[in-house]
Amino acid sequence: MENFNGVWKTVKVCDNYDNVLRESGFTDEFLDGLKKRFGESFLIGSYDAQTQKVDLKVDSNGEIIHQFSCVVDGEMCTGKLINDLPVKRCMKKQNNSIHMVEILDTGVELHTDFMPNGDDFNIKVVCNGKEGFRELKKMK
Repeated sequence: MENFNGVWKTVKVCDNYDNVLRESGFTDEFLDGLKKRFGESFLIGSYDAQTQKVDLKVDSNGEIIHQFSCVVDGEMCTGKLINDLPVKRCMKKQNNSIHMVEILDTGVELHTDFMPNGDDFNIKVVCNGKEGFRELKKMK
């Protein structure tokens, strides 16, 4: 899982990505504001093999706009989505990827697969049967 570590830049987002986020409770106003306010952003990932802890941060223009931690194959933990909606979250290791389930207070589940592979990092999100994909590249 050490291939999870690094700074990753988004290079492609599928057209359906925002629709998946809307299914989980993101508003159009929030999504539009996020794009205008932050523009280019980076995912900073770290995995500690000893503690099995994953730390994820979203950096935009040098400002951390969202961050969370979770122990892989550990207990459910509480946190917030980037739009401040409260969630319960758990992560499970699946081969060389991590599957995360986030459960909102409404009962809606957002599933995210983090799939790092060398200099590529793919993220798949699923909510209410809708799927979205994001492709990232490792920054040198």
